[in-house]
Amino acid sequence: MPRVTPIDAVPQYDKPPGPIHNRKCRDVIFLIIFGAYWAGMIILAILAVTNGDSRRLMVPTDSEGNMCGLDLSSAGKRNLATKPYLYFFNPLQATAKQICVETCPSATGVTTLSNKVCAYDVSPSTASALATAVQQGTCASVLYMSAPALNRCVPSGDFNQAIALGLGAGNAGLAQSAASLVVWGQDMARNLIQDTATTWPWMLGALGACVLACFIWLLVLRFFGGLLTFFTIIAVEGVLAGFAWYTYTMWQTKLAAYNVALGNGVATDALKYDRDTALGLFITCTVLASVFLLMIIALRKRIRIAVKIIKEASRAIGAMPMIILFPLTTFVSILVLVAYYLGIAAYIATTPDVTNVSVLGVNATIAYIKYFQWYHLFGFLWTLAWLTGINQTTLAGAIASWYWTMDKKQVPSFAVTKSFARTIRYHLGSIALGSFLIAVTQLIRVILMYLQRHLAQANNRVAKIIFACLQCCFACLEKFIKFINKNAYIMISITGDSFCTAARTATELLVRNAFRLIAVDFVAGFLVFLSKAAVSVGIAFGLYVLLQYTNAQGLTQTQFIGAVCILVWVACWMIVSGFFGVYRMAIDTIFLCFCEDCERNDGSDEKPYYMSPDLAALTSVKQQGAPQIATVPVKTAKMTQVKKS
Repeated sequence: MPRVTPIDAVPQYDKPPGPIHNRKCRDVIFLIIFGAYWAGMIILAILAVTNGDSRRLMVPTDSEGNMCGLDLSSAGKRNLATKPYLYFFNPLQATAKQICVETCPSATGVTTLSNKVCAYDVSPSTASALATAVQQGTCASVLYMSAPALNRCVPSGDFNQAIALGLGAGNAGLAQSAASLVVWGQDMARNLIQDTATTWPWMLGALGACVLACFIWLLVLRFFGGLLTFFTIIAVEGVLAGFAWYTYTMWQTKLAAYNVALGNGVATDALKYDRDTALGLFITCTVLASVFLLMIIALRKRIRIAVKIIKEASRAIGAMPMIILFPLTTFVSILVLVAYYLGIAAYIATTPDVTNVSVLGVNATIAYIKYFQWYHLFGFLWTLAWLTGINQTTLAGAIASWYWTMDKKQVPSFAVTKSFARTIRYHLGSIALGSFLIAVTQLIRVILMYLQRHLAQANNRVAKIIFACLQCCFACLEKFIKFINKNAYIMISITGDSFCTAARTATELLVRNAFRLIAVDFVAGFLVFLSKAAVSVGIAFGLYVLLQYTNAQGLTQTQFIGAVCILVWVACWMIVSGFFGVYRMAIDTIFLCFCEDCERNDGSDEKPYYMSPDLAALTSVKQQGAPQIATVPVKTAKMTQVKKS
C-alpha cells in the first residue's frame, strides 16, 4: 500500500523557492470543458437573439396583452403603433384597467366628453353614455396630470387633487398616503437629479480624493500598521467590554423593576422575561469579551507576526504600486460579462414556447428555449468566478515574486505582467476547475432561493426552516470553497501545480500554521474592513461638510446633501474595495510564503530567510535544531559550465 504522509508532517521541498519558470499546462481537460460550455452558450445566444424579442421586457403591455407602440395585427393583436404610452386608470389599484394612449393627460380633472380616456372600442358621445362607461369601468372617472417615463404615464402634478376628485374613493386614507408617497418620490427624484447635475464636479473631486486617500492610507499602513493593528484589537475588546457593562446595567434595572413588582404582588411574565433576557445578554457579552481577551493573551506572539506580515504587504505594494491598477481590467471584464448576461437573458425570456430552427438546410423544432435560462445563469456564475480567479492568481504571482527575491531592491521588472502571462499560458484550466466548484455552490443557492420564493405562500413552517438551514449550510460551504480556492491559486502562482495538488499543499501548510492563520486572518480582515470604512466614510463626511459650507456661501444650492453624500459613499466603497482587495490578497500571499519560508530555511548562512529581519526575529523556528528539509538548488550558468567541463 502507498504510504500516506501525515497532514502535519513537514514536507520535503523538491522545487526551488519562489515562482518557478519551467511550468506545464495543468488541468487542460477542464479548460476544454469550459470552452465547450461557452460554445453552447454562444449557440443559445444566437437562438435567443434570432427568435426572441427583447422589446417585450421594455415595451409596456396593456390589460389585454397588447404591446404599446407596436403593430401586432399580424399576430392577432391590435395595431397600437400610434399609441406608445401606457395609461393606468387608477395607479393606486393593481387590478385597474391599463390601456395604450397617444399622449399622456396634461391636466388633472373629472372625465368629460372632450377630455376622456376610454377603452379601445368605447367612444361615448353623450353624457349619459359616458356616465355608464365610467360606471362599468371602461372609461376613467378621473384623469391625472402625467408625463411619460419608460413609455408609461407617471403622475407629474399635484396627485392629491386627483385623490380629492374621487380617484381614491373607498379608501381615502390609504389613497392619501399613497399620493403623498408618490409626490415625495417625485420631489426626491427630481431634486436628487438636479443636485447631481449641479454638484457633479464636487462628486468627481471626492472620488479623486478617495483614490488619493487610498494611496496615502496604504503608505500609513506601511509605517504605522502595527499601531493601527493594536488600536484595532484594543477597540474590539473595548466595544465588547462596553456591551458587557451596558447589558449589566440593563439587567440590574430590569431586576430592580421585577423585584419591586414582585413585592407589590403585580409581577408579570413580561417583566420576568425582560429580566431573563437582559441577564442572557449580559452573560453572552461577558463571555465574548473574556474569550476575546484570552485569545489575545494566548496569541499575542502570533498577533505580532500578523502585524509584521501586514507591514510586509505594505512594502510589497509600495515596491510595485501599479499592481493596484490591475483589478481594473477584471472590473471592466466583469462589467462586459454582466451586460452580456443581462442582454441575452432578456432575449431568452422572450422566446416563444416552440421555436423552429433551420441549420444547414435541416429544419428542427426546439421547445421552451426560455427554460435554458438556468444553463445561461450557470455559465455566467462560472465565468464570473473564473475572471476573479485569474485576478487572484495574477496578483499572488506578482507578490510572491517580490517575497522570494532576497534583495528586495531588485524586484523583477514587470512582475504583474509576467504573472498575468504565466496565468494565461499555463493555469486557465486549473482556475476553470476551482471556479466550477464555486459556480455549482452558487447555483444551488439560487435554486434554493427560487424554491423558497415559490413555497412562501404555502405557509409550511417546517419547509421554511429546512430551506433556511440549507441556505445557511450552502452559504458556509461557498465561503469555505472560496477560501480553499484563493489559497490554491496562490500556490498555483508559486509552484505551477495543478489545482488539486496546490489546494492540498496550501491546506496542509495552513493546518501546520493554524494558530498563526487565526491571528493573521482576524487581524488582517478587521484592519482591512476598518480601513475601507475609514476612507469611504471620511470622504463622504468631508463632502458633506464642504457642501454645507458652499451652500452657506451661496456657491451651491444642494437640496439633499445627505443623498448626494450617500451616492459618493457607495462609489468610494467600491473604489476602496478594489484597493484593499489587492492589499488583502498581498497579505494572504505573503503569509503562505512566510509559512513555507519558515519550513524551508532556518536563518543560517546556508539557508537564509527571505523574510525581513524583523519578521524573522519573531519566528518560532530556531536556527539550531531546525528540521533539515531537502531542497533542490537552482542551477546557474556557471554550475552548468563546470559540470560540462
